[in-house]
Parts: sequence; C-alpha cells; structure tokens
Amino acid sequence: MLLSIVVPTYNVEKYLANCLESLVKQNIAFDTYEIIIINDGSTDESARIAELYKNTYNTIRVIHQENAGLSAARNAGISAAKGKYIYFIDSDDYIATNTLKLVLDTLETHDLDMLGLDIIETASLDVTASKNASELNSKDAKVTDGVTYIAHNNYLNNAWWYVIRLAFLKETQLIFPEGRLVEDANFTAKLIVAANKFGWLPLDFYRYFMRPNSIMRKKNTSHVRRLVGDYAKNVFEFNEQLEQLGHRNSNPELERCIQRIETRKNSFVFFMLVKSLRNGLPKDELKKTISKFKQTGSYPVTNFIGEDYNNLSYKILLPLINNEKMYFKVLKLFSFKLLN
Repeated sequence: MLLSIVVPTYNVEKYLANCLESLVKQNIAFDTYEIIIINDGSTDESARIAELYKNTYNTIRVIHQENAGLSAARNAGISAAKGKYIYFIDSDDYIATNTLKLVLDTLETHDLDMLGLDIIETASLDVTASKNASELNSKDAKVTDGVTYIAHNNYLNNAWWYVIRLAFLKETQLIFPEGRLVEDANFTAKLIVAANKFGWLPLDFYRYFMRPNSIMRKKNTSHVRRLVGDYAKNVFEFNEQLEQLGHRNSNPELERCIQRIETRKNSFVFFMLVKSLRNGLPKDELKKTISKFKQTGSYPVTNFIGEDYNNLSYKILLPLINNEKMYFKVLKLFSFKLLN
C-alpha cells in the first residue's frame, strides 16, 4: 500500500461523486492505494454516495463518525491510514486524472518527506487530464530541506497541495488542531520546517473548486466572529514556532525562513483586523486581542508588505490598521452602518 488519500466529508452531496471520480480515474493499480472517506456526521446524501462508491471500488473505505469538524476528520484519517504516503483532499475539490503515478514515482525516486504540487482555482466540476503531466518526470522535482523551501517560496497554508510520508508525519507528532477554522496554517508551516527532504514538482494536479458557500466565504456574523478568533489563535501559535526556530542555528537559510514565517504570522494579524472592520465586530473583544498582540510584538503590523504581500489595497489599509485610535473610529462607523 503506497498511498492513503483521506477525504473528510460533510454535507457535500453535490460534489463528492466528482471528487471520488477524479481519485479512481488514475494510472496506478487499486491495490497500491486506498481512498478513506471520513463521513463527519453528514445529514444530506453524502453518506449514501460514499457507501455506493465503496461498494463499487474495493480501494475505497468509509468511516462514519459524529460531526466533529474538518480537523477531527483528517486526524481520524491519519489514524486509519495504511499507506506509505498520505494525502488530504477536500471533498468539494478534485485532482487531474492520471497524475498519481508521477506523484508516487517522484516521492520514491527522491525518498521525500513531502512533495508539493501545483493547483488551479476553477469554477468547473469537469474532471479533466493534467495540462503538463506528459511533459514531466520525477527528475523535474526540485528538492531541498523544508527550511530552505520556505526561505525561498511563498508557500500555501492549505494541506491539500502536498503529499506526506506517513512515517515522517507520525515522527513529528503533529495533528490538526480540532475545533478550529484555518486549521492547517500552523500545521503546514511546522511540517515543512521539519522536513529534511521537501520536493516541489510543477505538476498541474489539484483543482480548487470556488464554491460560494464554502467555509472561508460565509459572511454571517457568528461565523466571522469565530473565524476572527481562530485567526488570532494562529497568530499566537506562529509566535511559539518562531520562538522555537530562534534557538536553531544549523541551517544557513534559517534567518530567511524565520522572516517568511513572521510575514505569514503578520498576515493573519492584518487580515483578522480587516475582517473585523468589515463586519463591525465588538470593540471590547478586539481591544483585548490587540493588547495580546502587543505583548507578543505582533502589533503594530510590521514585516508584512513585501514580496509575498504587495497588493495596493494592503498598502493603503496597513496605516489604518496600525493606527489603533483611527482603526476603532472607522470600526465604529462600520458598526453603525451595519446596525442601521
């Protein structure tokens, strides 16, 4: 068993079959990989669809559990996985057909801890072939250690753009923090830094489906309030990681890696405060959070605008975000408009 693909599933009856079709339309034998569907207490037809596919393909397993969230479903997949490598895919997304052989060949050829792959954002649910799989081979992968990779790349937070050697993951003792949104940001940064051999292959592989009601696009106040709180938790966890990295001195790229992770941490402060402003969240809660940010040196926001974040709107908003008095005046105006 070379690969375990974990598919956390919750109320995705419109998308699950499309995801699973992309996973079975591959160029490796069914007995070399497993698809583990974690049905996280779905109340729609997702469980029935999962069972239908399980009965059709012997490479598919289904685990049913009470609803506990995406992180808990992923962690259940880690516990159940039997493959040498593990991959997490969101059940409303999909991958290009006939790409897994090249992915596994690359992992095996270079004896990698992790392999990063390319993604495409799409509004289409048509499962299609990769645009460049036929042009690539395992030798096209660029291999470094994880610290060096982060030092020179604006990496993604999400867990679905890379494949992991399962033994390496278990050695790190990392799991996804349960009960959180944006749960893979700290997980990803910590995992990459721990990797001795991180590979990047520019393979057109992942299809990120842009659906309007996804977790990150919900706009109701209670959801945004929770999201903002979880952004703050990520900031504090990044601070802990940065403190730990400061005691390492074995890699010449470490300082640049630390700067990049600090930039990522500061992006969470910036976007948390922007989301709070747009949604008129309570002033008292924000004051407490900003006070905690000050204690850890995370506010005002510095080391943010640069090669990773250089959008003009960011440059315009940053002075407002960093002026606490002005920020709360504008927040008050936003709150008034939202209430009237």
